[in-house]
Amino acid sequence: RASAVPRCCLPHQFRAISQGIMMAEAKADDVSPIGAVEKLLAELYLTQDKFFTSDKHEKETRIADQRAAVLKALGDLPEDSSVAHKARVAYVHGKALDAGPAYSEQAEVLLAKAVKLDPSNVDAWNSLGNCFWKKKDYVGARDCFNGALAQERTPASLRMLSMVLRQIGDAPAERVANVAESVAKAKEAVTLDVRDDESWYVLGNAYLTQFFSHSHDTAHLTQAMKAYAHADETSMSRNPDLHFNRGMVYKFQEEYTQAVAAFQAALAIDPSLPAADEVDGIQRHVARVSSMVERKGRIKPKKVAALVKSMPSAEMRKRLAESQAASADGGAAADAGGAGGASGEAKEGEGKTATSDDSAASAAFVKLSELAEGPNPGKWVLLKMLAPCLRTGQTPQCLVMVDEDAEAVCVSLYHAGESSCDRFDADRDVFIVCDPVVKQVRFDRDDGTTAEYRTLQVLKPHNFSVNGRTLSGQYAHAGLKVVNISS
Repeated sequence: RASAVPRCCLPHQFRAISQGIMMAEAKADDVSPIGAVEKLLAELYLTQDKFFTSDKHEKETRIADQRAAVLKALGDLPEDSSVAHKARVAYVHGKALDAGPAYSEQAEVLLAKAVKLDPSNVDAWNSLGNCFWKKKDYVGARDCFNGALAQERTPASLRMLSMVLRQIGDAPAERVANVAESVAKAKEAVTLDVRDDESWYVLGNAYLTQFFSHSHDTAHLTQAMKAYAHADETSMSRNPDLHFNRGMVYKFQEEYTQAVAAFQAALAIDPSLPAADEVDGIQRHVARVSSMVERKGRIKPKKVAALVKSMPSAEMRKRLAESQAASADGGAAADAGGAGGASGEAKEGEGKTATSDDSAASAAFVKLSELAEGPNPGKWVLLKMLAPCLRTGQTPQCLVMVDEDAEAVCVSLYHAGESSCDRFDADRDVFIVCDPVVKQVRFDRDDGTTAEYRTLQVLKPHNFSVNGRTLSGQYAHAGLKVVNISS
């Protein structure tokens, strides 16, 4: 259910959480023989969606036993040759076989029969879409969910359509459009029932996909976290994936104390999640970076003094600023193209900085001590690198640097590939951070102590230059490891 590489938008196991609950509620007053079997089917799906254990075999055994109970009960039903009865039997049989992560061809055949015999059965359409999803026929799954919506516009069908739309699209423009439609469908689901926690959760995942797949607009990240908060408020606190995904966003934002709390909440519900590894990784990363900043990259004072002394002269700084500004003018458009999808067009007000708008003449070189916490528009910081603190497949990449006063700081590079940072040369290269966002990173350790260091967050590659050249040409989509982002 999770991946160790950045793939927030790639397909994961499809989990139609709450289908079983909805089915149980819908059939609660059905005392017919087939109604009793459908209640067994609902219990099977509650196990699939809501039973968590670190023992994979235990869950598989429970599902297999409950599936067998459903099939036995079907076999014991009295004869009934009516079309309505045949449709319900095909639906229950197919849905029972579809339980679990594996694709079942027989389940697909039975569910296709069910919707043919009774096109009004919305959950049969959704379950058939689930079958197509499992065999990676995303277009077929989309058509099934649209078939369900043609019968009735329900939050469940809209959620499933929202999920599968994020998997469809060969061309960049098509993928961008599908993700936008995915957000719209999730919003509609929320509108139909604002108390539906699952719809809020799916909306959060849709916004998260939008941010990490192409937009990189922090407003989408904020909207994702707001949707998760709504889901949590409406009794979704028992969804481990919600806590895990929220933890990954906190980690991305370098809010490490909140990230650890979210991972621990996820782990308490579902021990099979890699949340403990995430907590351990955060602890090691923060300890390493805080130590490197405090000890100035573990470089001897004489070497640090030499790096500071090699800072460019006033005339050279002017030339670097002119080169940086020229590079940033094109870089802002490149960043917006990389962040905005296939069109390459920046939205009004996006992809620009005070430096690229006002030219190098308006830029003011300042020392680290002159920066305020938060955004610092129109200010530039000249730095030399002490040591990299790179992490494979992680965002942001971190570099420990020093300014002309020999003050050390971490620089957090977002949307910049790890390979770009590997090529930096501490002795030769001069770095400029434009419009830095200053953040004081704090992490509360288990022993009661706090690790703390200052970082400059570089949210766009055109705000970071090496020898006067920005990283815009090496724009990399940020990603993060999440669980069931397809939900």
